[in-house]
Amino acid sequence: MTQNRPDTKPSFLLVANWDSNVGYAWWLMESYWARICREYGEQYRIILAFPTISTIPEHLRIEHMESIECAFAQGWGLSIVQRMQFIVRNRIKLIYLTDHPTYSFLYLLYRCLGVRWIITHDHSPGQRDAPTGIKKLLKTVLNRLPGLSASACIGATDYVKERLQRVNCVPRQKCFAAPNGIPLRRLHGDKQALRRQFGLAEDAQLVVTVARANKYKGIDFALEVFALIAQTQPEINFTYLMLGDGPHLAEFKQRAAQLGLAERVVFLGRVESVDDYLIACDIAFHPSLGEVGYCLAILEYMQANLPVVVPDNPSVCGATNAASGVIYPEFNVAAAAQALAELLQQPSQRAQKGNAGRLAVEERFSLEHSLRALINVFDTIMR
Repeated sequence: MTQNRPDTKPSFLLVANWDSNVGYAWWLMESYWARICREYGEQYRIILAFPTISTIPEHLRIEHMESIECAFAQGWGLSIVQRMQFIVRNRIKLIYLTDHPTYSFLYLLYRCLGVRWIITHDHSPGQRDAPTGIKKLLKTVLNRLPGLSASACIGATDYVKERLQRVNCVPRQKCFAAPNGIPLRRLHGDKQALRRQFGLAEDAQLVVTVARANKYKGIDFALEVFALIAQTQPEINFTYLMLGDGPHLAEFKQRAAQLGLAERVVFLGRVESVDDYLIACDIAFHPSLGEVGYCLAILEYMQANLPVVVPDNPSVCGATNAASGVIYPEFNVAAAAQALAELLQQPSQRAQKGNAGRLAVEERFSLEHSLRALINVFDTIMR
């Protein structure tokens, strides 16, 4: 653990769960940390604790932020005694945690050492069953004890905020939402030129998924859907473009070949310029089994003027409506195939829904909107 310089100001501790150079998966949290520093760095010393440090991202090398190597995150090896010493030595007044419990006996210890506010931010995906009986009673009590419970619990979307109340049994007044957002930008490019550049079919209509090559993201379901379209409506000229790598990529390629889709499905793995590929596409398909209400990829589809086809899983379809896409019954191959086939055959409807999606991102899902919501939570709790 890095030793810190003495400082007369009280401190905010921002806790990272992964190495400082983990990359794309943490860019949104990094944006939150940077805004917190800019908002409160004059009054408080801002300490960003990584369990390990390889390279600090450039946008985190800002005034008033001190990045240190300190395994403070849940599940890492910092002992209780070391945590106590760290909190006292650095005069920690606020701890901001990602994907940590809504209550903990450690929180009581931290408060005894001078911490005033403990804020957790839940970015974990998926649906969960609400507790009942004794389990519900116990969670309800523990999340209301002033010493054990977090000062505030932030959901990555409104869906997660509601889940915190329903599943975690956190009191409504402690639950907030800082809905995930993306930086606003206008995407420009020649669709046909980009298709030629990337070796994609210029005459086919491209349907894209950006996701980890993991069964949880529903790629195997997507292949079943496209196999049905190819079988029942062979006149539709489409190509399915899957962007992303992961543990099941080889298995998906094999399954596509088994379904007779070898000429209609392109697996490109992880790519550096996702925006350019989105510009070259016509429709987005995101059949995931779980997100946080929606995912950043869905917002990126919408910003690229693509209509979005998603299941009616509430942890996935929160950013999509009839204006910006199509929502089909989850796990229903025929319904998903019909939704995609109709969009593939109706370019005017694709354009209309794509424009509506782009406007929704500008009005409701910008990164600036998300950052303002986060700071409002901090201001509310600290007041």
